[in-house]
Amino acid sequence: MISKGIGISLSSQGLVEKIWFNKLGVDKIIEGETPFIRMIDSNSRQKAMTLFQKINSGHAEFGYQLDVPTKNEILSLEFGGFKLSGKMLLFGVEHSNETTTFMNYLQQINNEHVNTIRSLKKEQSLYQNKGQSVPKDEALLIDEISRLNNEMANVQRELTKKNTELERVNKLKNSFLGMAAHDLRNPLNVITSYADYILDEAADKLEPEHADFLNRIVRSSDYMLGLIENLLDYAKIEEGRLDLEKTSFDIVSLARHSVEANNVLASGKNIRIDLESSIDKLMVSFDYLKMEQVFNNLLSNAVKFSYPKSKVKFNIDQKEQLLYLTIRDSGKGIKAEDMEKLFVPFSKISHKGTAGEKGTGLGLTIVKRIVEAHSGTIEVDSEVEKGTRFTIKIPIEQNDAN
Repeated sequence: MISKGIGISLSSQGLVEKIWFNKLGVDKIIEGETPFIRMIDSNSRQKAMTLFQKINSGHAEFGYQLDVPTKNEILSLEFGGFKLSGKMLLFGVEHSNETTTFMNYLQQINNEHVNTIRSLKKEQSLYQNKGQSVPKDEALLIDEISRLNNEMANVQRELTKKNTELERVNKLKNSFLGMAAHDLRNPLNVITSYADYILDEAADKLEPEHADFLNRIVRSSDYMLGLIENLLDYAKIEEGRLDLEKTSFDIVSLARHSVEANNVLASGKNIRIDLESSIDKLMVSFDYLKMEQVFNNLLSNAVKFSYPKSKVKFNIDQKEQLLYLTIRDSGKGIKAEDMEKLFVPFSKISHKGTAGEKGTGLGLTIVKRIVEAHSGTIEVDSEVEKGTRFTIKIPIEQNDAN
């Protein structure tokens, strides 16, 4: 299923002739009257014109990021399209991997055409065996469907070719992200280390203004290092290199350690993280470092969107052979239109943290991939200005729980 998107047919003049699906909440499109270009935000109209012109000249085009105004927001969609029987078919989807859904839809249509042609050809043979001529209307129908089927087959070949090229470019992008992040990490570590050293050794000799400058350098460097680590993790995951190194350890002990570490961060906003566990000790066979990454990501996220002097609760429970991990805050909450974007890479949600904190748009994506690699699931419930709850469920392998 396509979460958010739109599919339209255009005339050669660029007017919307038909809307064949609309999951954007766009209600000002009038078939036969609305130009495609008017659907697009002014900042993206030049690219939209290029897309229209190329498709109109007979090309299949994909990978055009265009901004579309809706009732509540401006959405960035990936547009593509092709020409079939003189008509231009365009579709815009929120996530690039949803183009596969559209290709499967075309394949289904093509298969239906093939089956129809076979049935009609069989009926045509029956007429000929009886020495009868095929009715003119039926013969024309067979020819028309055969022609459409050939056009559809050509479009599918073009789609497959473009999809292969997109996959190649995507791999190059991930490789570039990994190399760039790796090369940036070392000099940033040096900047952070030297700034920390000066603060530790000479803080009492510095003017308050200079000490503040150094603290800003440290905070900015730490933020950038976080971005880089997320980019490295994401690049590895996208290349299929999320290898788990499972060891046996106490998950409750790891949770305590993560809570203590994040309480240092939370104290800057007068926020307290409380751990509540129905079990004192539970030995599991997970990847220790990756589960620590999951805890730190979710806890820091909860602190980011919590108001000063509030609390974050981390609950651990076991029900039969399932481990339940719940992290709950009473902060800003998540708007309904942002819920679908939470686990999508590089997504932009409509608000920052309560202290203006920003993120990469990758943290929750990485958390979800790690949880799923452990055969688990992650769910989220949220209400604006009342808070958010993340619930993780992971099967527990048989271990000695003593």
